[in-house]
Amino acid sequence: LEGARCAEVEALVHCRRYDDARRALPSLREGLDKAYLTAEVMWRSGDLRESARLLARQIAPRCDVATMSSSTSSASAVPSPSDDEAEAEALLDDTLPIELP
Repeated sequence: LEGARCAEVEALVHCRRYDDARRALPSLREGLDKAYLTAEVMWRSGDLRESARLLARQIAPRCDVATMSSSTSSASAVPSPSDDEAEAEALLDDTLPIELP
């Protein structure tokens, strides 16, 4: 049943029905799927910074620094929300909802 609920939220996002997707999010169990879908709804709605922060908060506790390669430090493993902000904003311009007359 959880998979179907996630699929519903994903379908609403694909249809650009972000408000409906946001209303469907509370029906999901806490976890990475819900965090990812919440971040996607935020991102698609134009809230890049908060979306990146949410993902960083979810990913950081799950990083096992001991198993990371020697070329990766824990500080650089999770990008900051501003790392590629200009590029992300440029990409967002192509994904914002189209306003119809």
